[in-house]
Amino acid sequence: MSGVDADRAGRYSLHVPTHRTLAGDELDYPEPDDELASFLDRVREAASDPDIAIAAMVELIYGADNPLLDPSSSSPIALPQRGTATAETWVDPAWHVMLDLLEAKRIFVVENTASLRLEEAGELLDLTPDAVRKAVLAETLDGEKRGNRWYVTPASVATYRDRVLRRGRWPATPLRYRCGHADGNHAFDVKAKGPRKVRQVRRGVSEWEVDDFERVIVRQRWKDPDDGRRRHRVLVLVPAPAKEPFRFCWPPKKPKKGVQFFVEGRFEIEQKFNSSAAAGEVWDELEPA
Repeated sequence: MSGVDADRAGRYSLHVPTHRTLAGDELDYPEPDDELASFLDRVREAASDPDIAIAAMVELIYGADNPLLDPSSSSPIALPQRGTATAETWVDPAWHVMLDLLEAKRIFVVENTASLRLEEAGELLDLTPDAVRKAVLAETLDGEKRGNRWYVTPASVATYRDRVLRRGRWPATPLRYRCGHADGNHAFDVKAKGPRKVRQVRRGVSEWEVDDFERVIVRQRWKDPDDGRRRHRVLVLVPAPAKEPFRFCWPPKKPKKGVQFFVEGRFEIEQKFNSSAAAGEVWDELEPA
């Protein structure tokens, strides 16, 4: 038995631990001696510690402390302060465990670095950039603002999609609203899918709710106090992540007499049509979902 083979034989016991690789395969390797086992623990800790950079983990694995490397500086490919991976190193399964942990570290760093622009994350999640930004602010997506731009981590996008979108675009999102007409000057109409009437507030005014929605259309109608003309505006509401429900009121300031209409829930205004002509066309053609 050569000196190298004898050293390898003395490094392992008969017990065979298993390492699951990134590809999902099981890599069996003999139980290492105390020195190698301690070094493998250091590599595992470096791989799981987000504060340790990839470069530091590379220095650890290829450093002189690694018992699998040849520490001899006489090797023609040796680098200062680093050991050399020899042919014997490459046939050792523990070496491939270390390389797999290093690759796992690289993937972890890439996926948890805020690198996706709002537009890119929105395309993956079928959301508007503004909805993605609000999801970051609501801490349902991980991201950060650098300069004037927002960036999102790929890992949080993947997790969000798996957790939320596999059950539908959003989890059940209830919505409550008051609609109707009042005082001859203001009217508030809502088109929602499957609404359920809650109560009659007064003649021509009632409150409704829906258990879940993907799109709701709201129409505001009022008489312009300046020229007396009738104005229309249409809003398209979609679900949005938020810790607290949002309440949109019309008119914005509660009148001393009359009724204030509202929509309340976790939503955002995806589109707004301020032109009366465009609003009327959208109201006639767009259906709730």
